[in-house]
Amino acid sequence: MDNGSDGPVVELRVHGVSGTPPEAVLDAPQVRQVAGDEWARIFRAIDDHGREVGAPGHVVEALHWGRYTSGSWTFALWLLLVPFGMVNVARFMLPEGGRRALTVAAGALRALGVLLTCLIALGAGIVLVDLVATQAPSAISAVSAPVLRAAAVLAAGAVVLGFFVLARSSLDRNLPVDGGDEDAASVLARPRALAGDPDVPVLRRLHLAAGLATVAVVGLLEAGGAWRPALWPTVVLLGAAIVAVTVLGDPRTAWQDRATTSARAAAAVAIAVAALALLAAAVAVAVDTPAPVARAGLDQACAVLVVTVVAALGVLLVANLVVARGRARPDDGDGRFAPFAHGLAATVVAALGVFLGIGYTGAAAFGTAKLVEAAATAPLVVPEMFSRAVYAWGLSTIVAAGIAVVAAVAWLRRREDFRRRAEDAFVAAGFDGLPATRVREIGTAMWIARVKQHVVAIAVTLALTGAVLSLAALEAALPQAVGHAPRDLPRWFVLTASTQHPRPGSGWVLALGTLVLAAAALRLVLLGRAAARQSTTRRGVNVVWDVVAFWPRAVHPFVPPPYSQSVVPRLADRLRYHLAEGRSVVLCGHSQGSLISFATLVRQVGLGGDTARIGLLTLGSQIQVLFSRAFPAAVNLPAVRGLVDALDGRWRNLYRDTDPLAGPVLSWRHRDPEPGLVEPIGPGGPDDRGARAFGGDWRLLDPPVPEDPGLQRRALLPLRRHSDFWADPSWPRAVAVVTPTRVPVEEFRPQAPIA
Repeated sequence: MDNGSDGPVVELRVHGVSGTPPEAVLDAPQVRQVAGDEWARIFRAIDDHGREVGAPGHVVEALHWGRYTSGSWTFALWLLLVPFGMVNVARFMLPEGGRRALTVAAGALRALGVLLTCLIALGAGIVLVDLVATQAPSAISAVSAPVLRAAAVLAAGAVVLGFFVLARSSLDRNLPVDGGDEDAASVLARPRALAGDPDVPVLRRLHLAAGLATVAVVGLLEAGGAWRPALWPTVVLLGAAIVAVTVLGDPRTAWQDRATTSARAAAAVAIAVAALALLAAAVAVAVDTPAPVARAGLDQACAVLVVTVVAALGVLLVANLVVARGRARPDDGDGRFAPFAHGLAATVVAALGVFLGIGYTGAAAFGTAKLVEAAATAPLVVPEMFSRAVYAWGLSTIVAAGIAVVAAVAWLRRREDFRRRAEDAFVAAGFDGLPATRVREIGTAMWIARVKQHVVAIAVTLALTGAVLSLAALEAALPQAVGHAPRDLPRWFVLTASTQHPRPGSGWVLALGTLVLAAAALRLVLLGRAAARQSTTRRGVNVVWDVVAFWPRAVHPFVPPPYSQSVVPRLADRLRYHLAEGRSVVLCGHSQGSLISFATLVRQVGLGGDTARIGLLTLGSQIQVLFSRAFPAAVNLPAVRGLVDALDGRWRNLYRDTDPLAGPVLSWRHRDPEPGLVEPIGPGGPDDRGARAFGGDWRLLDPPVPEDPGLQRRALLPLRRHSDFWADPSWPRAVAVVTPTRVPVEEFRPQAPIA
């Protein structure tokens, strides 16, 4: 569509995960920041004389947002928050369904979040107060035992306080909450979609109070009977904080106003009381010798926590089932936009987050026990529930190994099929001289790219394994939770992780779990150290937050600030600036940048913004293969179709068969070209160097064939897989096709200095 504009065209590129440097995004050795601030920066390429380079009438810019998740070495500490982040992101995986069931599911997720905080606090208390200061005080001979025990209580409280401080930062730019469409197909188009839960400040305080109260409980249990009067008020405070977190409002159901002053004051009082309980526990363990019954009390506390976690997961599963059954079911293109795990992805991810948190705690307990046991006068006793958690990780490792074996067998069975696919693709492009080794390499890359289609099945398998282990742990923990002697794991469970009464064959599973968790903990430490020193490692480490931290804080406040609150408004501001200057804009989003671009344009449409001079290119995008299926309320087929219509069809998606992370967005069933969501491209489509059009999707050959196959019989370029889309031969034509002014493709070929 020609809108009559004769202004210049701006190609605005948005990078994906891992904080890709602007030099790589612009494919230029030198760049200069021309707009933005220290976080969201706009760059253009320059030559040796400082002049901007590009084609006449064609400006190329790059929005760099990587500093939000990889800008400082302290961001490496966010690795410790991964379990919290998984529970928080699970909130946005719930489909749009029945309001009541959605409220119950959100409450269950908030309960899991605060229980996870309590679990980490309990682990810190047991490691520092019980294992180090009580069972092995001789390991630190320079400090007297009373002082060591008191310091251990305060240090465990400082761990919880550290999470609170780490998560206090915010990127909220006071986003507009007026206008928009509350009934839009995508929640991203709704006014407060990126503003997060208005109750987060109260949630943060209540999580801190719950964590401090948990540590205080550990200290008071260690102190003995004289301090029992202080124990029960602390337990009541802990229970009240958990209940308060569970019943707080939810932004996607009620969109409440900011938390009231009274609620914040009540949360502040809870923190003060929990801090007093923590100080009382520190005094108690300093003036009293360790209680003989402390071990039973700690085991009971662990059992109660396990029972509560399993109960919360059960409530979440039931509510999630109701929500999934009640969701709208539009035509989803042969299931390609259907939610993962039939809409139960939220439960699966939350369960994996809890399992990971338990693994963190078990690894810390067992690792500390092994480190200080040599200096102790007697073997250290780790709580029964922790040993069973480590055992569960051992069994899960066996399951994971079985999955790897199945994958290897599948590869051996299908490798010839993928080799033929690779060879046929290049023959169809007129390049049939590839060496056999290169054909096998490309075929292997194509098979690896297909593994992403089975990631959910793998996650569900692991989650089911965890569910079986949780049921076994629940049956064993129920008597202990009410103060009776603990059971071995049930007979239907083949082996038992009981450290007191191990059955034959269980020891090596426990050892395997310990080894896996110890290796994971060591890897975590090494990654954190490398991330503190090297920006490249830091960017790689924080890839998980590039994905997870897009979503606002909703059910767990101890997660990094959501960068979407800042990046999306800044990108929208840049679009409006160029449109106001009479320019047309081609927005190019790579990988996670495609979600940022999608959210920006969906909000632009929802708020009644102008899209007549905007085109969209997504490349290496997970909008169909991941985002629409993991986050069906935010990214779905009606929202995609609506954006295609709003852009008048000016949306193309570039993908490769070798990409392990992304795939088609606007079409499916790619054995033969078919319309997909938009009409076939026709004469304005890809050139003849191996690219094919499937509706709005362009499948690029990887590596691209040379311009003259007759002069070059070997493909010398490396496989590009998920990167370097702007360097593909089809890139200039793709930009030209989605540009509203339909500028000839020749005018988009770089790079000459702009006078």
